[in-house]
Amino acid sequence: MVRLSDTLASIEFGHFSIFPHRRQVLVDGRLITLGGRAFDVLTALIEASGAVVSKDELLSRVWQGRIVEEHRLAGEISALRKAFGGDRELIRTVAGRGYLFTGEIRVRTAGLHPESRRASAAKYLGDFSTRALGYRTPASFQAGAPNLYQPP
Repeated sequence: MVRLSDTLASIEFGHFSIFPHRRQVLVDGRLITLGGRAFDVLTALIEASGAVVSKDELLSRVWQGRIVEEHRLAGEISALRKAFGGDRELIRTVAGRGYLFTGEIRVRTAGLHPESRRASAAKYLGDFSTRALGYRTPASFQAGAPNLYQPP
């Protein structure tokens, strides 16, 4: 079972990437608009790892004790399918039981210790951000960039 509460960098399926800690969904690297409830429904389906999730379970998990009509859940499922476009079959309705996420999930973990995370962030953000903050990276040493850091 995939636990999205664990420290994850991203979850990928098809050409979609989910960043749970930022509550973002990207398709081919582009951010797509997804409401908060739809995101919660999607994460519940993914966490079920291929098992059917009942409508009652989704309602209680996503709306947490609020009394809502079943059509609200159907609306969120519809929004997810619309966001998936041609891949709308990623969420399958199982008549009389609930919904099933059918995508093949790949989990990218952020299992690096803080120093490694910092180095990865610098690489991800590029040399510009580290130079703008006054730090020199190995790439900037090689490129002969000026050292912007002035000790007190």
